[in-house]
Amino acid sequence: MKKILHLTIAFLLFIWQLPQCLVGIGVILFYILAKKDIRYKDGIAVVKQFPAGGVSLGEFIIIHQYCDDEETRKHELGHRVQSRMLGPLYLLIVGIPSVCLCLMARKSSKINSTYYEHFPENWANKLGGVGKTDIPCKPQQ
Repeated sequence: MKKILHLTIAFLLFIWQLPQCLVGIGVILFYILAKKDIRYKDGIAVVKQFPAGGVSLGEFIIIHQYCDDEETRKHELGHRVQSRMLGPLYLLIVGIPSVCLCLMARKSSKINSTYYEHFPENWANKLGGVGKTDIPCKPQQ
């Protein structure tokens, strides 16, 4: 009975987060089909050649191998909580602003130095239990 309940909840979460879950599946499939170095650690995909420190797409989390540390994992798990809360609105409310902030941080040292103080990154840190002194891996320059 417990297993059925668990599977039902997982299915409902997948449907609730369908847009970002489909993107997550697509990204992981791309890396698998391109035969890129991808491994799984505690349900998180760790990729050698990834253009960002990490990304959370519904139930799928992908982290660049150089950022595979506890703080980055907590941060990305915080994004997963955002996804579960916002459902189909996640990509609009969190995904797009997060990508834009990451791109701006690559161009501006001021934004890069305060990256995790901005929305939605500060919210993900709070939800993931990242302390103010525990700064997740910075986006690649």
